[in-house]
Amino acid sequence: MNTNIKSVAHRGHAYYAPENTLASYKLAKKNGFNYVECDISFTKDCVPVLLHDGSIDRTSNSKGNVEDYTVEELKKFDFGSWKDKKYEGEKIPTFYEFILLCKNLNLHPYIEIKPIDDVTKIPSCIKKCVDIVNMIGMKDKVSFISFSHQALIEVNKLNPNSRLGLISYKVDFNSDEFKEFIKLKNNYNELFIDYYSKAVDDILVNNMIKYDLPLEVWVIDELDDLYNMNPYISGVTSNKLNAEIELKKHILG
Repeated sequence: MNTNIKSVAHRGHAYYAPENTLASYKLAKKNGFNYVECDISFTKDCVPVLLHDGSIDRTSNSKGNVEDYTVEELKKFDFGSWKDKKYEGEKIPTFYEFILLCKNLNLHPYIEIKPIDDVTKIPSCIKKCVDIVNMIGMKDKVSFISFSHQALIEVNKLNPNSRLGLISYKVDFNSDEFKEFIKLKNNYNELFIDYYSKAVDDILVNNMIKYDLPLEVWVIDELDDLYNMNPYISGVTSNKLNAEIELKKHILG
């Protein structure tokens, strides 16, 4: 069993704190995580903020699509009390605030770029994120992940040494998408597949070995699933489990 594993806090310590908030990432650090995942969306004034859904309905005290609000307007809403009264008043973080927090807390962020419907906006939106990462001095200390191989290609154009993860429920190794993704591999970066944990099988693992790609998974929240996962897996995203700590405890009894 591999205990030297990247343990990634999904949207922060999202089982215990409101997802994609600074409070959630601070709690993740407090509970031993060194890696944290976030979701990037864009406001009406093209500011990258942390939000998983296209709308703010589920995780705030207001309603509407994030792209219909400016960042100043979004900052007026409460993004914490839906989870617990003690988080009342928690604000939506800008991507800048998040990356700065990661630098100050020595956290490695997994930056998920959500699908951008208007493909003409993909280069400019991604450039905003990459520029922020570079400006704060985190260029070699982040991972960019996405379901969109095109988004990862754009990141690679700007930062050829970026660590890039293709998120997937099922990889077609003969597809143009995968072929374009694997071409991004060079002597300075690292590519990996971030896979749905319940879909991992021997065929997938054998192909990971064939293409010399690390395999990471999402989301594992139950200890039995963690203990029984394929030993080739080198990273686990979870809402509540610190995989590295739990696996070491399991081995040591």
